[in-house]
Amino acid sequence: MTDDKQHKRADFSLKTRELTAQRAGYRCSFPGCNRTTVGPAEDPQKPLITGIAAHIYGAAISGGGPRGTGGLSYDELKSPQNAIWLCGHCASLIDKNRGKEYPPETLHSYKALHETRIAHEQAGIHTPFGWINKFTLHSSPLFSDDLEIEFAKLNLIVGENSVGKTALCEWIAGISNPAYLERWETLTRDSLKRLSYRVDYYNPDPHRIEVDFLCPKYPRYKLDGEQTFLSTDTIKVIFPVSIEHRFQEMRNDRDIVSDSMKLHPYELQAICDELANKSDFFKGARFEETDEGVYMHVEVQAANQIESRLLRLLASSECEKLMLELGIITATKLSITRPTLLILDADSWRIDTDWLKRYAEVLGSAECRFQTIVSTRLTDMNFDEVTWSGWNVIRLDGTPPDAFILRGHLRSDRPEGTGSGG
Repeated sequence: MTDDKQHKRADFSLKTRELTAQRAGYRCSFPGCNRTTVGPAEDPQKPLITGIAAHIYGAAISGGGPRGTGGLSYDELKSPQNAIWLCGHCASLIDKNRGKEYPPETLHSYKALHETRIAHEQAGIHTPFGWINKFTLHSSPLFSDDLEIEFAKLNLIVGENSVGKTALCEWIAGISNPAYLERWETLTRDSLKRLSYRVDYYNPDPHRIEVDFLCPKYPRYKLDGEQTFLSTDTIKVIFPVSIEHRFQEMRNDRDIVSDSMKLHPYELQAICDELANKSDFFKGARFEETDEGVYMHVEVQAANQIESRLLRLLASSECEKLMLELGIITATKLSITRPTLLILDADSWRIDTDWLKRYAEVLGSAECRFQTIVSTRLTDMNFDEVTWSGWNVIRLDGTPPDAFILRGHLRSDRPEGTGSGG
């Protein structure tokens, strides 16, 4: 038995502490701090390191430390995944009051966003790195009370049908494009609670966008308190919508997919050409103009060969996967020039714990310099594993107009101190 286990603490090894510091660029990961934590010591042969590899879930095996153990095993608690690099002041701040003000999902988001910013800078990308920090709903026809949501790099909105998941996605997307708010002009006009909300974001300095339908004819926008009348478009939102239901009404696949992605046809073709390099399943796509319409042919990796299939003949799961991968490529390219958010309204998809863990590796990587929101129906998920893989879980409940957010940590029925292994 190791000394760590004898003392009932899962302390980080020197290797883990060094890795955590290096991935953070030796700068504090707390938003707004960014303090440098390495510099010259008095001894010219040594550096002075003032940062700390802090525990996200507590180091105490008993669960008595800040934020508890979340049901993680000893090896998981002492792994690099459970470490966040902070300056001394911020490390002390997050642990006050047993860490209640800084839950694990919030610290995971701080870490992921900071490491993405470091990768952004290291790649020589000179545009500011930004992200949405918080969504505040003041009034709406769907929710009973004001609500506040803090966003991470990876965000999962879950709930039953008709609880307001798609609405939240549309409201957030509406800061970039008012087209996403069109149905709310009618819905709020006939309601005593007209839509009003605020989005706080970093770019890299803090800013806020306010949107409301207090004027019944159109949404009003404010940027940092100043009315702009138009959407600010300071954050680019990619929000691909379902396309299968439009195949019967339209015979132009290029227009259908372009409209779903809110892309010009030129941009869509450029993104399709990237499939060969970015996708394991799709190897390209092209559009064929005929007398009957414009049809999309998708190159699909079959067992031992590449097959060309019409978009309209793809299985629903294949069609969903195509839109997902087009969305990821688009967000990746756009995030080079501006802060970008990818929204996936996946109610009809088969989203489970394995899917979320798999895509956490992709969407949480340094290459993906954008935030992601996935909205899906509540299924039999292991919220311990989902949160541990990097997802910030936002669970909606109730029935409009009295829907609400379930507060507190979402945990599975896994006992403290046990886990899935290292």
